[in-house]
Amino acid sequence: MTEFVHKGGQFIIQDDGQKGLEATYLALFTRNNLGAEWMKENGITTKISSECPDFLFKVPNDKIIGLEIVNVNVPTENFKATARLNTIGRKVIAYFKEKGILLSIVID
Repeated sequence: MTEFVHKGGQFIIQDDGQKGLEATYLALFTRNNLGAEWMKENGITTKISSECPDFLFKVPNDKIIGLEIVNVNVPTENFKATARLNTIGRKVIAYFKEKGILLSIVID
């Protein structure tokens, strides 16, 4: 299921699953100054989806560089509760998706 989500202070269309989330993070990165500069410095001309690493990029001289997206969580006093709520939310969405009911849950 494709969703319209608010991440990184922007609204973005995000595809379902891990690959969709990775694509969202890449889009957010390449839309800010740091990401745009990284793309320019490396002379990236083409993005290629991949499983390992997450993305491959074609650069000058037909070389290929890879980008692996990782998620780093810094524990806070609310981290465990928020992580559990997100896990429960994903399970509820998956359950209803199997039944043919598209559902979106916002945990704020």
